[in-house]
Amino acid sequence: MIIGLSVTLGLFLFEFIGFMGGITMFFPFQSLLSTVAHTGAAVALSYFLFDSWPCDWYWYIFGFCSAFPAFTEIITILGVLFFKKSI
Repeated sequence: MIIGLSVTLGLFLFEFIGFMGGITMFFPFQSLLSTVAHTGAAVALSYFLFDSWPCDWYWYIFGFCSAFPAFTEIITILGVLFFKKSI
């Protein structure tokens, strides 16, 4: 569980640096996806904590709400830096 939370925090930090660095700030799809996913994660983790969900369920929250937005962030950053993709 500690490893999952640490990886989640690292991916969130990676997304934050990409956004605040201005690389993905002006991509509406990426911004909306990250906002919706992290809001959903906050709600799901609240239920996870207060309703005592099984620890195995955390990995579903991790996959949909942290890993997927981080993956799309990486794809967007690669598109901007290597292919000079713009909005």
